[in-house]
Amino acid sequence: MSRGEQFQKRRIINWPEHNRALVQRGSITFWLDRDIREVWYHKKVGPTGLKVFGEGEWKVRKHGVGKRRTWRKLHLGVDPNTHDILAAELTTVSVTDGEVFPGLMGQLGEQPVGEVFGEGAYDQDRCYEAILDRGGTPVIPPRKDAVEWGEAHPRTQAVRACSSAAGRKDWKRRCGYHRRSLSETAMYQYKQLIGPTLRARCFETQQVEVHAAIAVLNRLNTLGMPVRA
Repeated sequence: MSRGEQFQKRRIINWPEHNRALVQRGSITFWLDRDIREVWYHKKVGPTGLKVFGEGEWKVRKHGVGKRRTWRKLHLGVDPNTHDILAAELTTVSVTDGEVFPGLMGQLGEQPVGEVFGEGAYDQDRCYEAILDRGGTPVIPPRKDAVEWGEAHPRTQAVRACSSAAGRKDWKRRCGYHRRSLSETAMYQYKQLIGPTLRARCFETQQVEVHAAIAVLNRLNTLGMPVRA
């Protein structure tokens, strides 16, 4: 199939509805309880985050990035069908993806779990266990030096498929692994619509800030999404 044919196959077929949804995204009403005024404090801070405590831009340009600049990592779990962010965790940079993953699965509550797509950083026993315990199907590319974990284990099937003549690229295509990139799309959307900075200074408040922003993004999805042929 040529590139042109692929484009036509995936063309958006609901442009009028999608355009109206984009217009509606510019109008969002927030209802706040009257009592919130008693605990509402505003402190003007500079544009420093999803980095925190960054120096002024003049100093950065003159002297370079200082050692005290602090960053946060935002881990997201995205529904590939609705594009909604179902799970999120804000952590320090020292926390790895594999450490956070079981907690992200726990945030799903009683929701049914189907296929779970994750990059190679999730090729860990605790990640497979968190998925299988929920009755899900892990779609995680094994490391190049990966070994089999038992005849019936899904990682073993992935290792064998990636080691076959068709190879890793064919395994990703057959498993629909490309859908994992929707989490990267969600992160890009967050930075474009919400911004790449954290305004709160306290870590606990930063977590609240992130979850409020995610609620806004999920609300935007309900206004309308593009439909492809």
